Amino acid sequence: MTPCAILGSIYSRIFCCAIILIMTMSCANDKSIYVPNPDKSAPSTVLTHPYDNEEDVDIDDSVMVVFSEILNCASVDSVSFRLDPHVSSLLSCLGDTLLLLPLRPLGFGARYTATLSGSITDLSGNPFGKAYSWSFTTRNALPTETWRVVSVPLLSSGGLTDVAFSGQRYVAVGGLGAVAFSDDGLTWHEIVQPTPRNVFGVTWADTVFVAVGDGDLILTSIDGTDWVQRLTGHAARVLRDVTASDHRMVAVGGHLASGNKYLGDVRISSDGAEWEPVEVEIDCELTSVTWTGHSFVAAGFRKDGTVTVWLSESGATWTLSHEQENFYFNRPCIASCGDTVVIVAGKEGAGILFSPEMETWSIASQPQSNGLYGVTWTGSTFVAIGSGGVALSSLNGFDWSSHETKITHSFWGVTGHQRQIVAVGGNRALVSP
Repeated sequence: MTPCAILGSIYSRIFCCAIILIMTMSCANDKSIYVPNPDKSAPSTVLTHPYDNEEDVDIDDSVMVVFSEILNCASVDSVSFRLDPHVSSLLSCLGDTLLLLPLRPLGFGARYTATLSGSITDLSGNPFGKAYSWSFTTRNALPTETWRVVSVPLLSSGGLTDVAFSGQRYVAVGGLGAVAFSDDGLTWHEIVQPTPRNVFGVTWADTVFVAVGDGDLILTSIDGTDWVQRLTGHAARVLRDVTASDHRMVAVGGHLASGNKYLGDVRISSDGAEWEPVEVEIDCELTSVTWTGHSFVAAGFRKDGTVTVWLSESGATWTLSHEQENFYFNRPCIASCGDTVVIVAGKEGAGILFSPEMETWSIASQPQSNGLYGVTWTGSTFVAIGSGGVALSSLNGFDWSSHETKITHSFWGVTGHQRQIVAVGGNRALVSP
């Protein structure tokens, strides 16, 4: 509160304000007042976090730099302080400190470079000068020593073939109606079998788990424990996998037609309760499907060893995008990060098909390994699993690294997020960390 506001009468307030105005003008005309010499020193960096070439940085970490003096925050923006590869972040300028707060976790095992532009200035207008950069590397998602195998209690003799994560709960499915759930990936509980039929694939469709299997079987569950069976009426059809966009669920599979030839099958739904068969001209069984953000991509195979890739914007109309001859070794499995698509097909040492934009396809560079059966995108890393406990990871889908799990068991389905990866096979789960 000013002195003027303290006084009670309006006249006193006017008098007080006049006195303050006269004093201010007098001070302004007083040539004897000391004025310090203007600052001519450029700001410099005092501290960075993470420090240059730091390793094993946590994926949830922020990026900070402290300067030698207070900055002009108007000179700082997303261009003058940035992170490469680009990560959407909140930029904060507080006195002598700049802070980048990523809006999502950084990638596992990724190298990032932070860059400061020379246009950043202090309060006196002195520019920072030359651009300055420093780099750091985040921790690996799959440290060898953190892998562990846990048992999944199953009353049925059918083994687990796929697993999905809702953000809070894992659900695994398998042969002879096997369904189990876990809230931490380590302790599993089998539920009463909703069906004796084989269940091959499961996904989390934003608000509901959806599982598919033999005899055109479709199961849905909000919590992974109470399941509702949905039948579409085609008992001879087999559904292998299911995925979802923001507004549509798509299940794919196939059936044996005349001439001992397999044909593809597609089912679509907007709510998971009502499913519509789609008439498609697909000359092979479809075994896996994913949503890229604007297209559904399905993988299938022919008996001659050819892996096929099919695209659809709506799930109702499909076009053949690619054929890879002599590639099939096992039923192909597909995963995507945006338009980057990865397909594993179980072929030892050369079983990963890669495309950065769903137009050009190539066989990815990978370590020699046993056959691969499952693949997923964790939000920052592709992870593939397979025969004999093999586990591979890749940041870009093309260059892959092998991780020694010291496990000889085979795993068929895999899911994950920034903090944990879970694979299932038989009556076991492989968990990291």
